[in-house]
Amino acid sequence: ELEEEADASSEGSSGVLDAPEELPEELEELPEDVPLELPEPEELEEELPAELIAERYAAENRMLAAVIKGDIQAALGGYESFRRFQLTPRMRSPLRDFKNFSIILNSLLRKSIEQASVHPYYIDQISSRFALEIEALGSVEEGERLRVRMVREYCRYVQKYSLRQYSPLIQKVINEINLHLDSTLSLKTLAAQCYISPSYLSNVFKQETGQTLTDYISRRR
Repeated sequence: ELEEEADASSEGSSGVLDAPEELPEELEELPEDVPLELPEPEELEEELPAELIAERYAAENRMLAAVIKGDIQAALGGYESFRRFQLTPRMRSPLRDFKNFSIILNSLLRKSIEQASVHPYYIDQISSRFALEIEALGSVEEGERLRVRMVREYCRYVQKYSLRQYSPLIQKVINEINLHLDSTLSLKTLAAQCYISPSYLSNVFKQETGQTLTDYISRRR
């Protein structure tokens, strides 16, 4: 009798829930040709014509090219040409909008002096400092003065720290010296770090810089 009851129960239950015969009307599948209605993004007002956008990019590129060279006057001239284009506001707050565009400018300037073979240590110093100053701005007028100072100081960093005129080997040696002036520095230790002989390093350094490595270390200290 127990076996018959078990057989009867197994016949009445397959262990899988049966799907309902009909779905509720609101859950029925939509036809494939019915497009989904997505909310349209708010249209931006006063979009620049294509020609003006191209001019804006050209002015930006002139500014950045001048920064790479450390040319303060040309960089400021490029910035003045760039800033005359009124970019479409993206935020409700004019100050927040200004800060956001200033952050973009800071990033562009940072990448520019990197192309001038300025060591990342110095790049991080100046870009981090300006990032904090941008967030601390209290007005757009104050921000305009900050932007001009940013362009000036990034150019000065190129003038002071750019090593693009040297070979990668001498760039590495000079950066090692400048960043570790408090450490023990010698021709032998620097040559060992570059996996070359001291005599070879001495000759190449004198040829590219016009001074001996020992004299350079003493002058920097």
